[in-house]
Amino acid sequence: ASVNLASRLEGLTKHLGCNILASDAVVDQLGAQVRDTTNMRRVGPVQVKGSGSGVVVHDVFQSDARALQAYKRETRETFEKFTRLSLRPDSAIGPAETKRLTKLRMRLGAAAARHDVTDPSMARIAAARNPDTGMMVFDSK
Repeated sequence: ASVNLASRLEGLTKHLGCNILASDAVVDQLGAQVRDTTNMRRVGPVQVKGSGSGVVVHDVFQSDARALQAYKRETRETFEKFTRLSLRPDSAIGPAETKRLTKLRMRLGAAAARHDVTDPSMARIAAARNPDTGMMVFDSK
């Protein structure tokens, strides 16, 4: 099962525009010092083929281009707020949450422009989001 999950996560890197993804279980096994010094950000729950439940994934951006790393470090907290709020069922996202999401999206866009980078994961997360569960759903490897 873990080999299958690793294979699925490898396939998700292409879908999300990330170089390396790690599951919550892997991140939890890292020592505090490693966790604190590794460039990564929580993306959110994803349901992969053959999995009935969601797996929380993290974008490990240690090997990204320098400008993209700088952007992701600067926006980690904003990005994680955005994904925690947006990756919920539609029924849990009201007008106040929609307004907050718009502000967070604008903040992320402004930071991307400052760093002269594009964060492909933003559009891909929205495209893969299941409105009923809020999870990202990918059917292929």
